[in-house]
Amino acid sequence: MSGFNGLSGVSDLPADNTGRTSRLFILLAAIAVVLTSVCFIYELAHPSCHLCDDENYRIFAQRLVDGGAISERMLSIRTYGYPVLLTPFIFLGHSNSLLTAVLIAAAQLGTYLLSAWILYRVVCHRYSIHAGRLILTGLLCNYLAFPYLGLSLTDAPSLTIALLALSAMLVLLSESEKDTPVRCASMSAGLGFLIGFGIMVRPGNIHWIPALLAVLIFIIVRSRQKSSALFLPVLAGFILAITPQFILNAIHFHRYTFLPIYDLSALQFDAGVRYLKYTSYLTGTHPDMPYLNPWYTGTGSATLRWYFQHPLNGVKTIFFHFFGALDFDQLFPYVYNLNPWYRPLLFIYSHTVIYWGVIGYVLIARRACSKGFQSHETIAATLITVYAGSWCAVYALTAVENRFAIPVITILVPLALFALTHEFEKHNKALGLALFAVYLFSAGYLSYRLSLVRMT
Repeated sequence: MSGFNGLSGVSDLPADNTGRTSRLFILLAAIAVVLTSVCFIYELAHPSCHLCDDENYRIFAQRLVDGGAISERMLSIRTYGYPVLLTPFIFLGHSNSLLTAVLIAAAQLGTYLLSAWILYRVVCHRYSIHAGRLILTGLLCNYLAFPYLGLSLTDAPSLTIALLALSAMLVLLSESEKDTPVRCASMSAGLGFLIGFGIMVRPGNIHWIPALLAVLIFIIVRSRQKSSALFLPVLAGFILAITPQFILNAIHFHRYTFLPIYDLSALQFDAGVRYLKYTSYLTGTHPDMPYLNPWYTGTGSATLRWYFQHPLNGVKTIFFHFFGALDFDQLFPYVYNLNPWYRPLLFIYSHTVIYWGVIGYVLIARRACSKGFQSHETIAATLITVYAGSWCAVYALTAVENRFAIPVITILVPLALFALTHEFEKHNKALGLALFAVYLFSAGYLSYRLSLVRMT
């Protein structure tokens, strides 16, 4: 099957080129393992705070292993997904916190690399070898995600599940003689389960659903018969994943929903008005370190109504929610040093990825506009657009952390590589570098302004 323009015709690459590519992947994977290990060692020396999310998930999992009572408050806030994933490592750790932490980190790193490899194989076999290589290279160079692979937070499993779900989507969207009805049905059921379980791992992942619907729409347009055969397995897999949480909520709270009972929306919207972003600073007087919203006076309602009462300030607040999430001023979610030596490297890396990633997206979207509805470019541009839009809808009005932007960065890294390696050389390099320098200067100014409202 043809790949993206300029990326096709690579299946006949010479063997020595393929060998160099394989060696490059092995090198990048080894670097990923080393960097994740370094981050893990740092995190062991700088642990999370008492009852921070990282510790709370381990406590939940420990009680599942021990058969102990789980407080209703914990059940009302946490869904079952991630604690269940942690239980094998809690069990094998035998109350040895170091061994447990090592097992969790190794499993999360291993499954991330495995899911990246699976996605690479799917794209290479069904779409474009060169596109697959760009994706795998991007995932192995996704350095901002590595610190989260060693922590008991939902970011790492969410990323892995998302990559597996994307692989399933791409299989269903492609055409192959090997795709028997039984195989398609099982793949659809697996996709539904992955989406449902991803939400059970982290309820905020509910914004994955629009991407799933977009895939189903593509399939419906292509073949109504195939879509009707796939819809029920997708629904069955999704229901299977959410049923345990539904039962827990029904038994303990007499509420018939698969989402957490404790309504965090009011708290999140309140924080979204008061804060531009926040993080956890563990050497300060309080672990919560907000970046205060300078346009909120501290009086009046800190609810959604505020955005309508102050529309201009509301727009600026929403912009800084997005900018703050993507502007990585810290590498780790639990901060011990407000001004780490590597801060300039973080800035350059994150904003290089953002700028060139957006350029890569624009290039693919432009190609999609000139091609048919079923083209690979259209599928790619649509899935990215739908996911980005749903992510923005979730985080536009709430206070954000850098870790919430990890999935977006994960998408942008391969897009940035695409822009830099396949398009940049075709245009005026001097102009491109000049515009990039202007962006970096502007982003640096905004990042500095954001740092001025940080409360320690």
